Amino acid sequence: MKSNICQEVNSVVVLDDKSATGKTRPWAIHKANAQIVAEAYASVDYDKAVRMFSCADYLVYKKKEGGGLMLHDARFCRVRLCPICQWRRSLKTFAQMSKVISVAKSEGYEFIMLTLTIQNVSGDSLSEALTDILQAFNRLSKYKAFKDAVKGWYRGCEVTHNLNPESEWFDTFHPHLHIILAVKKSYFSGKYYIKQEKWFDLWEKALKHKHIVRREDQHVNKCYGDYKSVAEACKYTTKAKDIICKESWQMTVDTLAILDNALNKRRFIGLGGIFKDIHKQLNLSDIEADEDLVHTDDEAETDELSNEELCFFWNGYNQRYEL
Repeated sequence: MKSNICQEVNSVVVLDDKSATGKTRPWAIHKANAQIVAEAYASVDYDKAVRMFSCADYLVYKKKEGGGLMLHDARFCRVRLCPICQWRRSLKTFAQMSKVISVAKSEGYEFIMLTLTIQNVSGDSLSEALTDILQAFNRLSKYKAFKDAVKGWYRGCEVTHNLNPESEWFDTFHPHLHIILAVKKSYFSGKYYIKQEKWFDLWEKALKHKHIVRREDQHVNKCYGDYKSVAEACKYTTKAKDIICKESWQMTVDTLAILDNALNKRRFIGLGGIFKDIHKQLNLSDIEADEDLVHTDDEAETDELSNEELCFFWNGYNQRYEL
C-alpha cells in the first residue's frame, strides 16, 4: 500500500508518517526513547512506568475524502517527561503560537527573541533554581521598562543536562527561558528601546542576584516570528538525550528522579499582553493542557474523513510501527 504515511519493507507495511512539508514525523525514535525512560521510571515511580510503557502503542489513521491519511486516534500516557508526549505538546505549542504570532504580525507588531538563563546548578539545587528563574521572569515582566517596551510575551522554560564527562559542568543542569516579545514598530528607534546590557541588568535585578548570570549566555535579537524562531521558543521542557545516559544506567535513573521531582506541578509556558489576548480571541485551548495530543495544526480534522481505518502497532523487536 502506498500513501503519505507508510511504506513496504520486506512485505511488511511500516509507518512512514510525513508532515504537510514532507518531513518524516519521528514516531519510532520517540517511542524507543519512551521505552528506555519508562524502564528507568520503574525505579522512580511505578505507576508512571506502566503508563509510559503503553504510550502510543497503536496509531489509528483514517483516509481523507480528498486523498491522503490523517492521524485519528492514539492513547498517550501524558507523563510530563515522556518523550512522545513532550513531542506532541511541543507540536501543539508551536501550532498555537504560530497562529497567535500571525495575528500579531497582521496588527503591525514586530518581535524580539530573548534567551535568559543562570549558571548551571546541581541536581540538589534544580527545583529551587526553577522556582527562582520563573519568579524572576514574573518580576521582570512587571518592571516599568519592560511594560513600556513590551506589548506581548511568550515564555517557555527548558532544562538541559550536561552529560559530557570532559566538561567542568558535567552532571549539572541548565535551566533557561526562551522568550518571544511583541513590540511596536517604533520600539527600535523610540525612547522605550532597551539595549542589550540593560536587558541583562534587569535580569540580574529580577533574580535578586541569587544566581550567577554569565552575560555571554544571554541573548537578545530581533526576529521575524518565522518558523525557526517560533520552533526555537517552543522546544521541549527536557529532551530524552538529557535523561538517558548511555554510559551509566544509574545516572539515567538518578537524573529521571531529579527531573521528575523538580518539574512536578509546574507551568513552564506563559503568555502575557497581546499574545494572551489573541490566544483567547482565537479560542485556543490551554497551551499546556494535555486533553488532545492527537491533533496538531496540520493534523486537525478539518477534512472529511472516511470510515476506513489503518491501525499501526508498535513492534518493539523491530523498533518500528507496523500495520
